[in-house]
Amino acid sequence: MAHDDAQTVQVSDARTHALAFARIASQTDERLQSFADIAPDPLEIFDIDGDLLFYDFRLMGTTGVVGYVRAAADERVGAPVVSVEVGPRSWDAAASSSAATARVESAGEEVIRTRVVCYSYPKIGVLVYSRTPDGHDRTRIYDVASGVEVPTSPPRGPSDHVSARSFLRDRSTSVHTDAFAEGRQALLRVSQPSPPSSPLMRTTTQQVWLDVPCQTTIGVPVYAQITPYNCVPASAQMVLDHYGWNFPQSSIATAMGTTAAAGGTSYNPGFTGGIATLTKSTLTPGEPDIGAAESAQWSLATGELDANRPVFTQMPGHYRVCVGYSVTELLVDVRPGLPPPVVQTLHIHDPEPFNSNVCQGGSDYWENWAGTAIQWFVTLQH
Repeated sequence: MAHDDAQTVQVSDARTHALAFARIASQTDERLQSFADIAPDPLEIFDIDGDLLFYDFRLMGTTGVVGYVRAAADERVGAPVVSVEVGPRSWDAAASSSAATARVESAGEEVIRTRVVCYSYPKIGVLVYSRTPDGHDRTRIYDVASGVEVPTSPPRGPSDHVSARSFLRDRSTSVHTDAFAEGRQALLRVSQPSPPSSPLMRTTTQQVWLDVPCQTTIGVPVYAQITPYNCVPASAQMVLDHYGWNFPQSSIATAMGTTAAAGGTSYNPGFTGGIATLTKSTLTPGEPDIGAAESAQWSLATGELDANRPVFTQMPGHYRVCVGYSVTELLVDVRPGLPPPVVQTLHIHDPEPFNSNVCQGGSDYWENWAGTAIQWFVTLQH
């Protein structure tokens, strides 16, 4: 059920935000430089509690879709735009909704409606509302990429990387609409045309490279998690590959004690012990920066990336890998008396959506630091 305190963003405003953020991202990632426009008909994504959460706009290039921009549909998200995903997706919302409907109907239930939801950021699913033959209402969530049913019971603890979680409930104590308003002001300024002689922005980008002197190939692969609960082993597989430790994801999961029963991997001893075992203690996870101020977290992550070291990111129910960052300074003062604002983004290699073939899933996107759901970063000590 939707909350009374929802603060809806109109789709026309969200499209303006998305267009401006795509313009910033195109200065950061050359793969997005061919974008020409934002499609006007976004995919609506809801929170599992019922609130409209995101608008996903297709980023159009001269030959078709080159990416997706995820804009906020509710000011409580905390930033007007959450992320820009690069490249095609491995899933289609309409096809996934049809498949989920057919699955529920085959069980003899009447489907009342379906809805695309963010069931544990950034994971997307199809929520099916149905009625059983004896008149009972039911809800189920199916992952949008794999079709696997998602547990809707409360998470079994911090190591549960499978169960559904509300995005807004997880962030209700830390997200403020005044931050949203500030971000919107900056994006509105970026959305306005400017003469070539007066650029609006200056961007600095840092990536983790495979070969530092040449800087031609990002040195961290995108691997899919091969099960719904393998986000930690998959993230570790990406980072270990960067350092030359090449293990099958199944072997990493075994070393970490990753299980379906627990819904994932414990941090300690699972994650920490597994890394130490696999690398003969030449690499060991540092202490997570739990409770650190956002400025300190940013400094930690960017310092590691500057040193060509990827970092793990942890959020409620999910692990990913951060492989780069960008800082875009707006060169026009949009806040009288204050310094020009900056837009900070993190380059994320995400093992979700999962796939039994590690090379046929996962996603690659730039995430807005102002709207991030990251709880802490974890580094590897050498």
